[in-house]
Amino acid sequence: MNGFSTTEEQEFLRESVRRLVTDKVAPRAAEIDETAEFPWDVYRALVASDFHAIHIPEAYGGAGGDAVSACIVIEEIARACASSSLIPAVNKLGTVGILLSASEELKQRYLPEVARGDAMFSYALSEPEAVSLRTYLKKGGFMIVDDFRYQHWGNFESQIMRVLPEAKIFDMELSNPIFHSFFEIRTLDVPQYYDPPPAIFRAIYEDNDPAKRILVMINYNTDISEFWEWSDTGLKPIDESNEAYKLGVNYIIYGMTH
Repeated sequence: MNGFSTTEEQEFLRESVRRLVTDKVAPRAAEIDETAEFPWDVYRALVASDFHAIHIPEAYGGAGGDAVSACIVIEEIARACASSSLIPAVNKLGTVGILLSASEELKQRYLPEVARGDAMFSYALSEPEAVSLRTYLKKGGFMIVDDFRYQHWGNFESQIMRVLPEAKIFDMELSNPIFHSFFEIRTLDVPQYYDPPPAIFRAIYEDNDPAKRILVMINYNTDISEFWEWSDTGLKPIDESNEAYKLGVNYIIYGMTH
């Protein structure tokens, strides 16, 4: 079995990213999490160094970094600020489909803009998708929203308001039935995978009435699905993963019974 090691070029990249992160990202990390605002200064610094979307091929104006190089960039930024590491991570996630399957016309249309830093990829619903999701929720559907960060809230809110234009989003309390639908959740001070406490749960209710059923369950900053995804790796204590599973089971039971 052959071992794996990074190349000299990749290690040079790591040191370059680390220097930038120490200078531009680390001093801002706490404020970014506290204010929940997109770090435009960090974004500009990453763009200036070609670290915001290093994976885009040179043919489209990118740096042409391979998968390992992209992982190194994300890893080094995440060492100081997990929120900021999502800039290169989401740009890669959003462009993978285009790189793998799009026509040359679409590649030329979108990839150079991302490579220049003039555009970023993000989640957005088409009008038919918004209508379909609205129909599903109105006829009894239930949706769980998880795995997004503070600075993504604005985009999520704008998209969900296209689905449910009259909706109000409420902060939740421990007394809500969803926290008692199977397991008894005794505190909302639950383990958090990335973000600092306190854990915040939100919901959209039928007819904007908290006494009625939940349409959309929102894990605002807990990211508990990370515990579900990685529970077999040992990255987090078993007790924390168990607490996350309890919430997940409660969500499923609630969705099936309401």
